[in-house]
Amino acid sequence: MSIGDFDFEAYDVEEEPEIKKPQKHPEKILNDLYIVEKEIARGGFGVVYKCLNKETGEKVAIKEIFKKEGKNLDMVLNEIKIGLLLSDCKYIVKMKGTFDNTYNHYIIFEYSEIGDLYYEIERKLNENKGYMRYKHFIPNDQVKNIIRDLCLALKCCHEKNICHNDIKPENILIFKENGEYIYKLCDLGLSSVNKNKKEKINVGTKRFLAPEIWNQEDAHCDKSDLWSVGILLYHLLTFEFIFSDVKHKFLSEIQYPSIRFVEQNNISKDAKNLILGLLKIDPNERLTIDQILDHPFMK
Repeated sequence: MSIGDFDFEAYDVEEEPEIKKPQKHPEKILNDLYIVEKEIARGGFGVVYKCLNKETGEKVAIKEIFKKEGKNLDMVLNEIKIGLLLSDCKYIVKMKGTFDNTYNHYIIFEYSEIGDLYYEIERKLNENKGYMRYKHFIPNDQVKNIIRDLCLALKCCHEKNICHNDIKPENILIFKENGEYIYKLCDLGLSSVNKNKKEKINVGTKRFLAPEIWNQEDAHCDKSDLWSVGILLYHLLTFEFIFSDVKHKFLSEIQYPSIRFVEQNNISKDAKNLILGLLKIDPNERLTIDQILDHPFMK
């Protein structure tokens, strides 16, 4: 079985080929077809580049994942598998193909000219330096659109028993289609297919992790993702984080009613109600996606 130029069966062997040290910079032309224009992001897994298709002129984002003696292969195969399962979802960044070479794996995605939500937040912060601390830098209507599109993306995931496991601003890309902005969920490398709805999850970004993950209990697939939606909503409205990213502080903070934190900020009553409905310590008490979409704050 192969997708694009990525051959799954080539890795179905007991002994992996010897892998050399990853290149720090790829060639200017990838796969004889893509011209590298600039680096978009860099992390421990590798690099993401903005590239141009020489034949069609199409701009794409190409994720280069270092092979590291095969250690990243599972993440690559997982992202490809889940990307295929979600290929029909409008609110998930589209995977366009794959290829690999001696040093790296490559996954091709649709490209966002605008960038991700993290940089949108940073831009707004820089524009509003000196203003009151809790000013709504992102208009409520835009926040509602972000949360709506994110929930529709998660609905696609959860209907197929897929947990995203890493909801955060960096993993939401902004597109403009037919004159309207659309927010798409990306980075499926840490996602998991969970038919039993519960499993041990040891991945994610600390500030966005649900209590059951901090406590190393079974994550409740959809409910653990929705805790992260509550954290994100609070962050978009205040540009602050409601809880610490240090385990012992976080576990201490959530013992107090969450309203103590929410009421410190001048956000609307409906927004507070929605946030508190998502930040329930018991996963079974958290709002569902349909309840979020029907909530008065979202109207």
